[in-house]
Amino acid sequence: MPLSADVMATAASAGIQGFDVEPAIRGLAFRHFEEALETALQPLLKDLNGWLAAAGVLPHLVVPDVEERRRPSAKSGSAEDDADDPPETRPAAAAGGGTEPAPAARAGGGPEDRAMFQTLVGLLQNLNAQRAQSQGGVAAAPPPTGKPLESVQTLSVLDMLQREPPPDVLAALGSGGGSLAEVLKRQVAQGAQRLGIDKDESHLGPAEETAVDLVGNLFDVMARERPYGEVAKPLLGRMVMPFTKAAVMDPELFAQPEHPARKLLNTVSEACEDNLGESAQDRELLGHVEHAIEQLNVQFENDLAPFESIEKTLSGQMVSHRRRVGLAERREAEAQRGQERLELARGRASDVLQSCLNGREMPAPIRDFLVGHWQHHLTMVALRQAEDSPAWREAVAVARPWLDYCDMASLGEPLPFARLDSLRPTTEVALASSGVHGQAADLVFDGMRRALVDWSEHGDASPIAAVEKVELPPAVPPEARFKTTMQQLAEESAAAPAAALAVASSTGDGTAGPAPLMKPADSKRAAPVDALQALLAEKQDPPTEEELAEMRALPMNVWLQLPKSANELQVVKLSWVSGISGLMMFVNRRGARVLVASPAEMAVWKRQGRLLLFERNAPVDQAMVQVVDRLRRQVSSPDLVAAAG
Repeated sequence: MPLSADVMATAASAGIQGFDVEPAIRGLAFRHFEEALETALQPLLKDLNGWLAAAGVLPHLVVPDVEERRRPSAKSGSAEDDADDPPETRPAAAAGGGTEPAPAARAGGGPEDRAMFQTLVGLLQNLNAQRAQSQGGVAAAPPPTGKPLESVQTLSVLDMLQREPPPDVLAALGSGGGSLAEVLKRQVAQGAQRLGIDKDESHLGPAEETAVDLVGNLFDVMARERPYGEVAKPLLGRMVMPFTKAAVMDPELFAQPEHPARKLLNTVSEACEDNLGESAQDRELLGHVEHAIEQLNVQFENDLAPFESIEKTLSGQMVSHRRRVGLAERREAEAQRGQERLELARGRASDVLQSCLNGREMPAPIRDFLVGHWQHHLTMVALRQAEDSPAWREAVAVARPWLDYCDMASLGEPLPFARLDSLRPTTEVALASSGVHGQAADLVFDGMRRALVDWSEHGDASPIAAVEKVELPPAVPPEARFKTTMQQLAEESAAAPAAALAVASSTGDGTAGPAPLMKPADSKRAAPVDALQALLAEKQDPPTEEELAEMRALPMNVWLQLPKSANELQVVKLSWVSGISGLMMFVNRRGARVLVASPAEMAVWKRQGRLLLFERNAPVDQAMVQVVDRLRRQVSSPDLVAAAG
């Protein structure tokens, strides 16, 4: 077959035989040969198909033109084909505020995805226009005058960078400063010059530049606003170049949640977010991710199929991980529920103690029993029994005879000493709930009995009784018994040195904001006193009933972005709502509890614009929402625009 692919490839190999060139140059030569060959063969193939059909060979077969065959489908595409789409379907390019078209918005993805894609491109256009205007009076490098890189040249450069990842990419992700998009564009320009392309012609075209800008902003957000640990950031860095190449080949991945490249990045993010490699399972999972990314960099050339096959393999390896996450989340909910039930029981026991003991005089051994063992016994019974149950009434009645005898002794009335031993069974039941049994319980009871008898015989001068007035701490109101993470940090801050409290009343970005809310997993508490004091100094009006109702109506398992510190945000999922206190518990991607907040606190964050609601669970989908939020903040703030540049 003289026009077969094998014959053409053999001819191409023979044509460059004897030339000693780098692999990148060889790949570029093949790309140019393929492009020239298609142009030359198009009319010939069309005539051949017509002759075959006229001769009776598959006469009903309709063979599309080469351009039509090359046009990408909804699931795959190339930036080279943008010129085939009508101008009105293409968003304006964001690079430098230019007017040339950006990647086309083809079929695929829902209306919300298409709208987000258009919004991203529009925000990039506005941001680049503002940046160019802000640099108008500053001496800056002149814009390139030559024609931009062709798509085939851009892909050749990205091929080379994928095989030899530049260290600047990982440095940009880890440093927290600078723009990854600018690093990528600089690396492409340098790579093009290494391939022998003139410096003036080594810049990206508008469509490719828009794709690189979107990739750079996406990975910037994932590295800085998503919970990637230092262990996982190098893995994220190894995903940058293949994802950039996929975006240049098929910009539709920004409008298609089911795009293979996005699905793989979602799976990688799910495995890496909040993964510090602390357990053997976490380290094993990171090993699977590392192997998957290495496979991608080796296998991904001109076809997106490796993304899909590698994602299926990695997703299968994460089945046990997802099961552990679900189990951890249920355990956290049970622990939070148990803690609230315990606080409720402690409150009931404390109320009984306040009504029975506060202000009374009694010997120290009896006071210690009632305030310690009896209160604990009441708490345990309240955990298991209703307030009107016989068990609760029996537990409350344990103290009544002791209190009556104390009153008689304080008035100098004679005590019925023979009846004191009848209190032993009920007293030992209360002692048993605290783990005091046998001989130890006998010693406690005998000490109480001896102190009471000695007080009755010698009055306040008794050396054994040590009569004192019982002074209990103030009763805690029911609504204040259940503390949120923020309230706990506020109490810690109140105990800090006064010098630490003299802080500014604004957050790091110049706007008033709430305090850090998350307790660190380790013992080092980074309680940011400044943000807490800033919140207290605001003296805002309390949330309205409408605001509270909106927060209470949040659906379960919804993902949100909430404050973590004065200058940081965190992504959390609403995992459980208390039926006792109404508090809302949030977990991270690994099912660990990171925040307990009240609807009132949520309403305050919503009012301050520091609460962001995600419609989807996938990390990349959430990151794209964060990119939109980030670009909007940069467009609305000249200082942020200058910093982003």
